[in-house]
Amino acid sequence: MKAIIFGCGGVGLTAKDKLEDAGMDIVAFADNNEKKQGAFIEGCRVISPQEISSQDYDFIAIAAFKHVESIRKQLHSLNIPEEKIIMPVEPKKIFVNPAKYTIEELVTLSKDNYESESFRNYEKMHIEVKDEAFLAKLDELKGVLLENNIPREKVCVVKGAVMVAYGLRASKRFEDIDIIMTDDLRELYGRGHVYISEDIEMVAAGYMNGRKDEEIINDVNKHFVFQGLKFMNLEDFYDYKRGILLVKPNKAGLKNDLDIMVRFFSENNLTVPAEQEYRIFVNPEKYTEEELITLAKDNYESASTKNYEKMHIEVKDNVFLAKLDELKKVLLENNIPREKVCVVRGAVMAAYGLRPLNEAEAVDIIMTDDLRELYGRGYIRISDNIAMSAMYYMNGRNEDTIINDVNRHFVFEGLKFMNLEEVYAFKREVRLLKAYKPGLKEELDVLKGFYKNRDCA
Repeated sequence: MKAIIFGCGGVGLTAKDKLEDAGMDIVAFADNNEKKQGAFIEGCRVISPQEISSQDYDFIAIAAFKHVESIRKQLHSLNIPEEKIIMPVEPKKIFVNPAKYTIEELVTLSKDNYESESFRNYEKMHIEVKDEAFLAKLDELKGVLLENNIPREKVCVVKGAVMVAYGLRASKRFEDIDIIMTDDLRELYGRGHVYISEDIEMVAAGYMNGRKDEEIINDVNKHFVFQGLKFMNLEDFYDYKRGILLVKPNKAGLKNDLDIMVRFFSENNLTVPAEQEYRIFVNPEKYTEEELITLAKDNYESASTKNYEKMHIEVKDNVFLAKLDELKKVLLENNIPREKVCVVRGAVMAAYGLRPLNEAEAVDIIMTDDLRELYGRGYIRISDNIAMSAMYYMNGRNEDTIINDVNRHFVFEGLKFMNLEEVYAFKREVRLLKAYKPGLKEELDVLKGFYKNRDCA
């Protein structure tokens, strides 16, 4: 069976993986973007939609979470029958909330929001937003919330829309309105990215460099009100952007956004938010040395650890092993129990002997909620060789679950490591959102080969 994939972004590449896993041959990508046409992506040529009719194919796979219906209509106009159109990658979507609310409860924000210092400061600036496309998207958001029985009180707008609401830049043509929701709605709709419509997206829980969504939404001094919706405060948004700069110093446009906000603070006699110092220090709790270095017996008796040990994997990566020794030393020096820590991401592949940990690569860890309260929820560079990922960095996964559930991690070198299956799932999700991240495709192929050679699902 042969397929052409319409769309060659992250969803397109994820669709390619899925269809190839099902035994299909990918003939080509099709895309409306003329700049992409003629290029080759992972060995497949990108053609114009008009070239589809000249190809030999069995199915056209729509690989887009946005503009799906307009693409479907376009395919129909090219005389492609509906039975040949498939959608191999379905987005996570919101649905009608079964809780009971009146219309007033759905559309009204509490009086505290309008009486907060945050809102009053915003109102004093008399900012006039004339960006019609942006305002139309906000109206769409309000309509979607109402249709799906979601109270505005439980939602907050974040990221780029905050700058637009302050008149600091115009909205971009294909830019989403990004939102977050309270924990009860997260339990309903999921902690990862959720595509709500062509113009609205819910970011992964804790995506704001580890900040708790509940705190931003429920603390009236952490947001302001614009157009009857909560918006994350500019000061918090600035601090979030600065946190990204720490991790991604070369991210396009990031420095420019920060400079724009600094000028705005200066011109309006506002204090530039103080830089938060994220670091590890000595934990004041009392532990014996045995409590610090010992993992509970359940960790070693779990199916997860036993399955790992059955493979008899011999790890000879001395750089990697030295970094693990450094991690154990740092934990001991700072009075942090190994029981409350788990190694994640690339180091998991190194523990399976699937690739070495390169010289510049850090061992990434996560910690339990009580330690997060102590050290911060954002990204923390512990040393040149060790880093703590931002809370919920694993696309909304709950860190306490990974650390405390013995079937979500295995033990290697006296440390907990996130299960390889979880890493694989996480990397597939990253491919969906960040298709062209260097080395991502190669790592997924390595993981798929590993499972295939062991007849694993």
